[in-house]
Amino acid sequence: MDPAITSDPSKMASLGKKHANLKDLIAKILELEKNQETIAQSRDLLAQENDAEMREMAQTELAEAERRAAVLQDQIDEELHPADPNDKKMSLWKSEPAPAVMNPRCLPANFSDVFPLCRTPRLEMEILKPVKMNFGGFKEVVFGVKGKDVLAI
Repeated sequence: MDPAITSDPSKMASLGKKHANLKDLIAKILELEKNQETIAQSRDLLAQENDAEMREMAQTELAEAERRAAVLQDQIDEELHPADPNDKKMSLWKSEPAPAVMNPRCLPANFSDVFPLCRTPRLEMEILKPVKMNFGGFKEVVFGVKGKDVLAI
């Protein structure tokens, strides 16, 4: 590796991020190539095979490989689109309770349980401005969500 890069921590960090982003994409491309080989082999087998049981097995394998290839192609296409620059920023949310007929208007004290989507490994929720009620719970909560592809939620 080039000493000019290894001696600069910011360049190393930048290259590390680029490598991490490309690593997943390359793995999917390699899997797609393997899958396309499986599709070609299954089609060849179907064209040459006379045994009904072998043809059925090849047909099943072909259908599964084609389905997986379509999924992989969609994932690759999605990763190749340029990222939204706002994805790295914090997404701000405000939550207020819905009007209730019998219950007091408040959010539960275990507020993060209301938003399980924000408890995924790639996202982090931070409560910025809680307005608490005297009897427990929250009247309103302003919270931020940050992480990879935060605007995709």
